[in-house]
Amino acid sequence: MPEEVLNYGWLSIVPAVVAVVLAFATRNVVLSLFISLFLGILIQFGANPWVSLQHLFSDYLFVDLATENNPQTIVMMISVGGFVALIEKSGGARAFARAMANSVNSRVKAQIAAWIGGLIIFFSDSGNSLILGPMFRPIFDRLKVARAKLSYILDSTSSPVCILVPITGWGVYIMSIIATEFESLGITASDASTFISAIPYQFYAILALCLIPVVAFGKHDFGFMAKAERNAQLGLPQEVTSDETILVDDDKKVSPWNMILPLIVLLATILIMFISWGFPFQNIAGSRIRIALTSGY
Repeated sequence: MPEEVLNYGWLSIVPAVVAVVLAFATRNVVLSLFISLFLGILIQFGANPWVSLQHLFSDYLFVDLATENNPQTIVMMISVGGFVALIEKSGGARAFARAMANSVNSRVKAQIAAWIGGLIIFFSDSGNSLILGPMFRPIFDRLKVARAKLSYILDSTSSPVCILVPITGWGVYIMSIIATEFESLGITASDASTFISAIPYQFYAILALCLIPVVAFGKHDFGFMAKAERNAQLGLPQEVTSDETILVDDDKKVSPWNMILPLIVLLATILIMFISWGFPFQNIAGSRIRIALTSGY
């Protein structure tokens, strides 16, 4: 007998709206999502908070944690977070960005260097802004390239890079979603191979990454970006933000190898495990890929 589908009308969008508003207001995504989840269950069970609280854990949180893929994903995400923290705290990523920035002496080189840095620092979508931004901002100012152009480059090499690389936190999370849906639909295909097969169809991410060198070399600016570039070249004051006086903790004695060596170990560990499981001649199960990624990170 098919399950009855209830129509809650406009109330169905309330949890999503609350989640977005709270995320901006509190800057705490986890808390906002938890509150919106509870609100959705509250709507579902007739605004009874006691019953809703019980169903929150019994029907949702505990059930999701008991599935095969979600615990693996949680452990994997913790490992990725630890790796990103290691790279950032060691100063290796900043040292690498500084080494790239020191060789920049033209407007085009500044933009291409920021683009390459965004491609290499693929392990964190926020790493571009937090690491490359403070490093390249004074260089862009010195070469009279608009800060808006730097923001555009960093934004276009953050999420687009993460969505194209299977060994990032984004990739692992998306593969877990694919695995969950495949399991519910009875599909036996590998979530990892499906993710990789879909990469050529990530048109936005690919075009966003390819457009940066086109803009840099061709000087194709228009609209507000063209205005910002004209103002920068004329030496007019650029928009000052509240973080203008932020000091970047950058120990110049730190070597870029603090980032390069962990990345080599990461990729080597993953590759060795993949080869031991028959790669590239055999498809590797998503669970094994998560094992390899967790071991590497």
